[in-house]
Amino acid sequence: MNEGLNDGVPERQRLSRRQLLARGAIGVGALAVGGGVLAACGDDGGSETTAGAGSVQSTAKKGVNGGLGEQIVLGWGGAACEAPLYSAYHEGFFRDEGLDVKLVKFSGTTINDALSTAKIHGAPGILFEWLKPIEQGLNVRLVTGLHRGCLRFVAGNDSGITDISQLKGKAVGTDAIGGSAMAFFSVDLAKAGIDPSKDIDWRIYPPDQLGTAIEKGEVPAIVGSDPFAWTVQQAGKGVEIGNNLSAEHRRQFCCTVALNKNLIDEYPEVAASITRAWERGAEWVGQNIPAAAQIEVDNKYVPVSRDDISGLLSSYVWAPGTDDFYNQLEQGAKDFKGTGYLDDSTDPVQLARTAFVDIKAQVA
Repeated sequence: MNEGLNDGVPERQRLSRRQLLARGAIGVGALAVGGGVLAACGDDGGSETTAGAGSVQSTAKKGVNGGLGEQIVLGWGGAACEAPLYSAYHEGFFRDEGLDVKLVKFSGTTINDALSTAKIHGAPGILFEWLKPIEQGLNVRLVTGLHRGCLRFVAGNDSGITDISQLKGKAVGTDAIGGSAMAFFSVDLAKAGIDPSKDIDWRIYPPDQLGTAIEKGEVPAIVGSDPFAWTVQQAGKGVEIGNNLSAEHRRQFCCTVALNKNLIDEYPEVAASITRAWERGAEWVGQNIPAAAQIEVDNKYVPVSRDDISGLLSSYVWAPGTDDFYNQLEQGAKDFKGTGYLDDSTDPVQLARTAFVDIKAQVA
């Protein structure tokens, strides 16, 4: 669910195994300042949305948002699958929960730092991309699942690659090291006998340049969230060799809601309200796909047409909630352990227990 480059990472940079693993984890220095809720939003890759219809104006006075006393800030990256957040915002679902919310856009994995250090309160993202950072102490917890589907692995038409198992020793384009698509498909690579940190030459591109990378032959394959890898396919530049709605993954949540841990601990009612509104957004999208697509187009969240967005959203499974979420997270952690990105000493079951907070049940 990431867009753009990591701060300070040049385009098309090749990363060593040590660099890759270092970038897969959140910056340790940033974790030390993950205390207060909420620090002021700074120049950390974020920019406030220009969204209009249905937006909630900040009152910025003591007592709003369940005693939090400040505006709730939620991050977004620009992927089609973030529709539950966009819809919850514009349809007033956060307002219905008594929340005063604004949306701020972030690039790449800068959103991880922003969430951990309480520059924002919440963000979307697939469960796999949060596992390594949480293992390393990221001040973030996962509170619910939103939907299934939205990630694609695409090989160039002239690459000769028809299966993930053929990628050992090859270059693969991605929008961010440690980002959603890279993290997810590293699991599939590992299951195909490929060490994703040793056997793949990950190269970073802005998401809207992934197609150019394939077209120029700079990489034989790319991974990306919708609509970026999908548009490469639609333009006739590549063929899909993997996605997260395959038979193996179609019952597993893709996108989740991640919240700052301090918010959960200190303001559990607020955290539960955010979670309920976000889930309601996902339910609404599943029942109102054309309208959800129009929200994305009207507010320039996603750079493709309404019909294209509708097609993408229609292909996902919309069944938000915490039912079976922990079990899927535990299995996901076990699978992710096989990529080699987690420390050898990490117990995936304990990691899943650490990562998940059923905040709605806690405040019920």
